[in-house]
Amino acid sequence: MGALVYYVSAVPCSAAGDFGVDEYAPLLLRLHESGPARGGPISFTIRRFYLQARKPIDVHHREE
Repeated sequence: MGALVYYVSAVPCSAAGDFGVDEYAPLLLRLHESGPARGGPISFTIRRFYLQARKPIDVHHREE
């Protein structure tokens, strides 16, 4: 659970803007009890992604 909290804190766009351990303690506890506390994994789906694109630079083009 510590790794999940660290990730969400380090990558703010991966969670709600108001994320904090105190506010989400009940949910974090339920996640822990449903997986790691029983020796299992945490499983969830992330439906967000970040896409960055850049136009290629033409190194052979010269402005006259």
